[in-house]
Amino acid sequence: MLPKFTSLVDAYSFLREFKDVCSVMHFPNIHIDVMRMKLIPFTLKDSAKRWMYGMTANSVTSWNDFVRLFLRKYFPNAKTVKLKTEINQFVQIDRKSFWKYFDMFKNLLAQCPDHSLDQACLYQIVYEGLDQQTKTMVDSMCQGDFLSKSATTA
Repeated sequence: MLPKFTSLVDAYSFLREFKDVCSVMHFPNIHIDVMRMKLIPFTLKDSAKRWMYGMTANSVTSWNDFVRLFLRKYFPNAKTVKLKTEINQFVQIDRKSFWKYFDMFKNLLAQCPDHSLDQACLYQIVYEGLDQQTKTMVDSMCQGDFLSKSATTA
């Protein structure tokens, strides 16, 4: 039932799936983070397992420590920067429908959960990336200027 991680797997997706699987396991009197720490070695394969076993003794004292070190190793800052750039420069191309464009944007955000962009910034990126015809449609659906709406309303 536990997901397997190799360096070819997306680190954030792996951690989400691992946490989902762990959330359905219940052991009386064992904290969920302790259970995660006990189970994680069984999920890591190949170089990821060697990386974990190569860590200095007692360098990881909590689940949050593990996640921080794991993401530093398998989701380096350069990858975050690249995805943030893609998010900020996202545009509607090839006359894709609004909903296909919006799904693609949400998928890009899911690849970089640590994008640190607030709702208002995200909805502005979505709007500014639209082609003119779709912007006009979105504005008319909003009964006016889309950008004048609050982030929640938008």
